[in-house]
Amino acid sequence: MAIRIAVLVGGLLGALLLLAAEGTTLYAVYTAGGTAPVQSVNTGSHQGYALVPIALLAALLSGIIWLSRSRAALLALAVLGLIALLIAVLGDLPDAHSKGVVRTAATQFVNAAARPSAGLYIETLGAAALLIASGLGLLLLGPPTPSA
Repeated sequence: MAIRIAVLVGGLLGALLLLAAEGTTLYAVYTAGGTAPVQSVNTGSHQGYALVPIALLAALLSGIIWLSRSRAALLALAVLGLIALLIAVLGDLPDAHSKGVVRTAATQFVNAAARPSAGLYIETLGAAALLIASGLGLLLLGPPTPSA
């Protein structure tokens, strides 16, 4: 029973973190020597709010796992965690560490670099929570109980 609670809490926590990440700043662009960002990019708008359906499906699967101990639902939760992690690492991380030239208000071109912000860390943590919850369930939950 404690394992099922841990899987449910982990799955719901991962889903909530993915939803929370969509409304936060993914990265901010700073000019060389500047202390204030010249631009910031929202996590959701950067990837077309792709984490919203993943989070909703993860929450649904967590409930299914709680009720039925379904191995297929645990595997699907792991796949969702992997997809969310790939979005963060392959889609968002390169842009959050990019460097280049930007045009300032004074119509000058200056060197700039992006720095990751809270959104990148929150979405990565949410993906990790889904992977940990599903791994815990796959390793420690026994076979589903047959219904009478």
